[in-house]
Amino acid sequence: MSTQPVMGFGVPQISSTLSLNDLKGSVPAADLAKSLFNALREIARLRLPVHIYVSEELANKIKSILEEMGLKVEIIPVEKLEPPYIYIEEVDGKIIVLTVDEENNIVTVVATKLEGFLEEFIKLFKKHYPEKAKKIFELKGAEYEGSGKETVESYSESHVENIEDILMSFSEDQD
Repeated sequence: MSTQPVMGFGVPQISSTLSLNDLKGSVPAADLAKSLFNALREIARLRLPVHIYVSEELANKIKSILEEMGLKVEIIPVEKLEPPYIYIEEVDGKIIVLTVDEENNIVTVVATKLEGFLEEFIKLFKKHYPEKAKKIFELKGAEYEGSGKETVESYSESHVENIEDILMSFSEDQD
Protein backbone atom coordinates (compact mmCIF):
# COMPACT_ATOMS: atom_id res chain seq x y z
CA MET A 1 0.00 0.00 0.00
CA SER A 2 1.44 3.37 -0.89
CA THR A 3 0.05 5.31 2.07
CA GLN A 4 2.19 6.03 5.10
CA PRO A 5 1.06 5.26 8.65
CA VAL A 6 -0.07 8.09 10.88
CA MET A 7 2.81 9.36 13.03
CA GLY A 8 3.05 7.63 16.38
CA PHE A 9 1.64 4.33 15.13
CA GLY A 10 3.87 1.47 14.14
CA VAL A 11 4.63 -2.17 14.71
CA PRO A 12 2.63 -2.61 17.95
CA GLN A 13 -0.44 -1.01 16.36
CA ILE A 14 -0.16 -3.17 13.25
CA SER A 15 0.37 -6.37 15.27
CA SER A 16 -2.59 -5.57 17.50
CA THR A 17 -4.80 -4.90 14.48
CA LEU A 18 -3.70 -8.10 12.73
CA SER A 19 -4.50 -10.25 15.78
CA LEU A 20 -8.26 -10.01 15.02
CA ASN A 21 -9.02 -10.06 18.76
CA ASP A 22 -6.98 -13.28 19.10
CA LEU A 23 -9.45 -15.34 17.05
CA LYS A 24 -8.00 -18.64 15.86
CA GLY A 25 -9.28 -21.73 14.10
CA SER A 26 -12.95 -22.20 13.31
CA VAL A 27 -15.11 -19.46 14.83
CA PRO A 28 -18.71 -18.20 14.60
CA ALA A 29 -19.31 -16.16 11.45
CA ALA A 30 -20.47 -13.07 13.35
CA ASP A 31 -17.30 -13.03 15.48
CA LEU A 32 -15.00 -13.14 12.47
CA ALA A 33 -17.05 -10.57 10.55
CA LYS A 34 -16.97 -8.14 13.47
CA SER A 35 -13.26 -8.62 14.23
CA LEU A 36 -12.21 -8.36 10.59
CA PHE A 37 -14.48 -5.38 9.94
CA ASN A 38 -13.04 -3.53 12.95
CA ALA A 39 -9.47 -4.37 11.91
CA LEU A 40 -10.11 -3.12 8.38
CA ARG A 41 -11.70 0.09 9.70
CA GLU A 42 -8.62 0.63 11.88
CA ILE A 43 -6.28 0.05 8.94
CA ALA A 44 -8.22 2.55 6.82
CA ARG A 45 -8.59 5.12 9.60
CA LEU A 46 -4.92 5.10 10.59
CA ARG A 47 -3.70 4.43 7.05
CA LEU A 48 -1.64 1.52 8.33
CA PRO A 49 0.64 0.02 5.65
CA VAL A 50 -1.18 -3.32 5.57
CA HIS A 51 -1.90 -5.00 2.24
CA ILE A 52 -5.35 -6.49 1.68
CA TYR A 53 -5.44 -9.54 -0.62
CA VAL A 54 -8.78 -11.06 -1.61
CA SER A 55 -9.57 -14.14 -3.72
CA GLU A 56 -11.31 -13.46 -7.01
CA GLU A 57 -14.51 -15.27 -5.94
CA LEU A 58 -14.79 -13.19 -2.79
CA ALA A 59 -13.75 -9.96 -4.51
CA ASN A 60 -16.97 -10.07 -6.51
CA LYS A 61 -18.87 -9.95 -3.21
CA ILE A 62 -16.90 -7.52 -1.01
CA LYS A 63 -14.28 -5.60 -3.04
CA SER A 64 -16.47 -2.54 -3.55
CA ILE A 65 -17.26 -2.45 0.18
CA LEU A 66 -13.57 -2.58 1.10
CA GLU A 67 -12.73 0.15 -1.40
CA GLU A 68 -15.51 2.38 -0.04
CA MET A 69 -13.97 1.91 3.40
CA GLY A 70 -10.80 3.49 1.97
CA LEU A 71 -8.78 0.31 1.49
CA LYS A 72 -6.69 -0.67 -1.50
CA VAL A 73 -7.58 -4.25 -2.41
CA GLU A 74 -5.48 -6.59 -4.52
CA ILE A 75 -7.11 -9.61 -6.13
CA ILE A 76 -5.32 -12.94 -5.93
CA PRO A 77 -3.35 -14.27 -7.71
CA VAL A 78 -0.66 -11.66 -7.31
CA GLU A 79 3.02 -12.03 -8.04
CA LYS A 80 4.07 -11.81 -4.41
CA LEU A 81 2.29 -11.30 -1.09
CA GLU A 82 4.03 -8.44 0.69
CA PRO A 83 3.87 -8.32 4.49
CA PRO A 84 2.17 -7.15 6.55
CA TYR A 85 -1.07 -8.34 5.01
CA ILE A 86 -4.55 -9.73 5.45
CA TYR A 87 -5.39 -12.55 3.05
CA ILE A 88 -9.11 -13.30 2.62
CA GLU A 89 -10.20 -16.31 0.58
CA GLU A 90 -13.41 -18.19 -0.13
CA VAL A 91 -13.04 -21.99 -0.23
CA ASP A 92 -15.95 -24.44 -0.45
CA GLY A 93 -18.53 -22.14 1.15
CA LYS A 94 -16.18 -21.04 3.90
CA ILE A 95 -14.13 -17.92 4.36
CA ILE A 96 -10.52 -18.17 5.46
CA VAL A 97 -8.65 -15.17 6.83
CA LEU A 98 -4.88 -15.25 7.27
CA THR A 99 -2.99 -12.34 8.79
CA VAL A 100 0.79 -11.97 8.48
CA ASP A 101 2.96 -9.43 10.29
CA GLU A 102 5.74 -7.25 8.90
CA GLU A 103 8.33 -10.01 9.51
CA ASN A 104 6.26 -12.47 7.42
CA ASN A 105 5.13 -14.44 10.51
CA ILE A 106 1.57 -15.77 10.61
CA VAL A 107 -0.39 -13.88 13.27
CA THR A 108 -3.67 -15.76 12.93
CA VAL A 109 -5.62 -18.12 10.69
CA VAL A 110 -9.40 -18.10 11.08
CA ALA A 111 -12.23 -19.82 9.19
CA THR A 112 -16.01 -19.65 9.25
CA LYS A 113 -19.06 -20.17 7.05
CA LEU A 114 -19.26 -17.67 4.21
CA GLU A 115 -23.01 -16.98 4.39
CA GLY A 116 -23.16 -15.86 8.00
CA PHE A 117 -19.94 -13.91 7.56
CA LEU A 118 -21.21 -11.95 4.56
CA GLU A 119 -24.49 -11.09 6.25
CA GLU A 120 -22.78 -9.73 9.35
CA PHE A 121 -20.08 -7.92 7.35
CA ILE A 122 -22.68 -6.19 5.16
CA LYS A 123 -24.77 -5.31 8.21
CA LEU A 124 -21.73 -3.68 9.87
CA PHE A 125 -20.91 -1.79 6.67
CA LYS A 126 -24.47 -0.45 6.45
CA LYS A 127 -24.34 0.60 10.11
CA HIS A 128 -20.97 2.39 9.98
CA TYR A 129 -21.09 3.73 6.42
CA PRO A 130 -24.80 4.28 5.61
CA GLU A 131 -24.28 6.73 2.73
CA LYS A 132 -21.54 4.67 1.11
CA ALA A 133 -23.64 1.51 1.55
CA LYS A 134 -26.60 3.15 -0.16
CA LYS A 135 -24.37 4.22 -3.06
CA ILE A 136 -22.88 0.73 -3.51
CA PHE A 137 -26.19 -1.08 -3.37
CA GLU A 138 -27.78 1.36 -5.84
CA LEU A 139 -24.85 0.84 -8.24
CA LYS A 140 -24.90 -2.93 -7.81
CA GLY A 141 -28.67 -2.98 -8.31
CA ALA A 142 -28.36 -1.09 -11.60
CA GLU A 143 -25.43 -3.26 -12.66
CA TYR A 144 -27.28 -6.53 -12.03
CA GLU A 145 -30.76 -5.41 -13.09
CA GLY A 146 -32.07 -7.85 -15.63
CA SER A 147 -29.06 -10.15 -15.37
CA GLY A 148 -30.72 -12.58 -12.97
CA LYS A 149 -27.78 -12.30 -10.56
CA GLU A 150 -28.31 -11.48 -6.92
CA THR A 151 -27.01 -8.16 -5.67
CA VAL A 152 -25.00 -8.03 -2.46
CA GLU A 153 -28.01 -6.43 -0.78
CA SER A 154 -30.53 -9.01 -1.98
CA TYR A 155 -28.10 -11.80 -1.15
CA SER A 156 -27.77 -10.43 2.36
CA GLU A 157 -31.49 -9.85 2.86
CA SER A 158 -32.49 -13.28 1.56
CA HIS A 159 -30.03 -15.01 3.86
CA VAL A 160 -30.56 -12.89 6.98
CA GLU A 161 -33.91 -14.63 7.41
CA ASN A 162 -32.06 -17.93 7.74
CA ILE A 163 -29.33 -16.77 10.13
CA GLU A 164 -30.48 -19.06 12.94
CA ASP A 165 -30.38 -22.07 10.61
CA ILE A 166 -26.90 -21.09 9.42
CA LEU A 167 -25.57 -20.72 12.94
CA MET A 168 -27.19 -24.01 13.94
CA SER A 169 -25.56 -25.84 11.02
CA PHE A 170 -22.24 -24.21 11.91
CA SER A 171 -22.47 -25.51 15.47
CA GLU A 172 -23.38 -28.97 14.12
CA ASP A 173 -20.20 -28.89 11.99
CA GLN A 174 -18.22 -28.22 15.16
CA ASP A 175 -19.43 -31.47 16.77
